[in-house]
Parts: sequence; structure tokens; C-alpha cells
Amino acid sequence: MDPEDDWFCWMSFPDPHHPYDPPSSESGRVDWRDIDVDELYGTSEAEREGWLDQKPAHWKWWWNGEKFVSFEALEGHSYQHELDNPDYIREINAKIHISNAMIDDAIGKVIAHLEAKGWLEDTDIIFTPDHGGLDGDSGLLLIGPGMIDSITRCTMLWKPAASRNLPAADVHAPVGVMDIPATICDIAGVDVPDWMEGRPLPKSEDEATDQGRDHVFTQYESYTPDCAIIMNTVYKDGWTCTVYERTHTYDGTEGELYHTAEDPRQRTNLWNDPAQKDRIEEMSALIYDELLNRPLLHPVGEPGALI
Repeated sequence: MDPEDDWFCWMSFPDPHHPYDPPSSESGRVDWRDIDVDELYGTSEAEREGWLDQKPAHWKWWWNGEKFVSFEALEGHSYQHELDNPDYIREINAKIHISNAMIDDAIGKVIAHLEAKGWLEDTDIIFTPDHGGLDGDSGLLLIGPGMIDSITRCTMLWKPAASRNLPAADVHAPVGVMDIPATICDIAGVDVPDWMEGRPLPKSEDEATDQGRDHVFTQYESYTPDCAIIMNTVYKDGWTCTVYERTHTYDGTEGELYHTAEDPRQRTNLWNDPAQKDRIEEMSALIYDELLNRPLLHPVGEPGALI
């Protein structure tokens, strides 16, 4: 490649992920005894069970191992009995912190290389995971079928090239990973293809307002021999609403509604609260009228994805 050629590089780090096994040579980076247990782990089995009982049935099955709810959730495994000691959560999260620190080191080496080449000033850098994880929340691990913030609300960092002279900004409007391809096209100075569903990320709150970014969607579909789960979620104005589609597991009347502005850890499911009937109808309409009714701009695979 000619040093003057434009280039694009995508780096993907599988970790932190189960089986939570950073190299033993790095174990000294974090002492598990120094890790605080997140408040969403709860103080007792009864408290964890109470939170799960408010959610649709598969959450409890996931916890007690009654049914195999997701290929990410481990078949026949009972977190209820295996994660009853908070020290287990501390050890897992220590390994996660170690893996994250190693990713930081790796990215630092890339940045140092770009700087040595004289390319850093002209390079945009975007960093984000594809999903979060429960890591002990409500006594659960991994991702599985869930649409709470622990899984879906992830850090997204964008460092524009210094040569573009864009002012720094902290944008709070909801965006999604679907916007990254369109953003890269915009950075490269090429038209965003019609078949791309995302839009270039806003560079300020004012631009986000002009783009009408007041809500964002997330989808999940999973099939196991025990469960079929299809979930569509919308976040808007401090509320998160998840609608369950009809499958052989659910009849299509189930869902989750959280006032994330007041209940940021999504402990209290308000789906069956009569006072929220209008809100649920409004947010469900966003899902059916805007998300599920949009034209398909690219081929769709056969149903049955593992995650």
C-alpha cells in the first residue's frame, strides 16, 4: 500500500467474554478481593428472585436452569445455586477488568504506531462493544435474551481526526451501532448507500436534535429446543419498552417497561401497571409502525439465528 493511500482498519477483540480466561501472567493486574459487587447483584437470593419474578418467565428459567433459554445461557446450568456467593462475581469481574486493560494496551500500541507513521492527526477512531453483559446482575451471567441497559447500553467513543478541527462534544441523544457504517462513509466523503439503515453519528446535541434522534431500537431473536424468544425494544425519553412477539414460548402479550430515568437498573417492570397503558401503546406503536413496518433494504436470512 502506498503511504499516501487512504485506508480503513477494523479491529475486533472477542474478550471480555466467557470463559473469562485472560492469560495467567496478567492475573496480578487486578485483585478480585478489591472488586465491589454491583448493587444489582442484590443482597440475597430472595431479592434476586423478586426482581426476576417481575419479568417474563424466561428470566426465571434462565436463573434457575429450568429451561434452556439461550445458547449464550448454558444448557442445564443453574445460576441460582452456582452464583450464590458474591466472591464468584468478584472473581469474574476481576478477569473482565484484566481483559479490558489488555484491550486498552493493544489500542495504545495501535495509536502509538499511527503517531510514529505520522497518520494519527488524520485518523478517526471509533470504539464500541457490540453488547454488554450481566456479569452478576440479578444473579445472572452472559447476555442471553434480555434488553436491559446492562446488555444494550454500551459506551461509544468517537475521536475525530484532529485535522478536521471538530469541537469536542458529549452527545446524550440515543444512537446505535447501526449508525457506524454510515458514519464511516461520511468520514470517507462518500455517499451513504440507500440500503444502509443507520445515519452518520451526530457531532453535537444540536445536530442530534436536527436529526430527530429521540429514540433508538434494539432487536433480539433466539431459538433453542426449549424456547423461542423474539424481542423488539425502543428507548425514548427515559423509558425503555420491550415487546415480545408471539412464539411457542410467549403468546405475544408479554413485555417489559422500565422508567430508566428513575429506575436506571431496571428492577421494576411496569408492563402490567394500568397507569402505563397509554405509554405502552405509544411505544409499541413506534416499534410496529416504524421498526417492523420499514421496507427491507437488504436480504434477510432465514430465522433461527443462535443469538
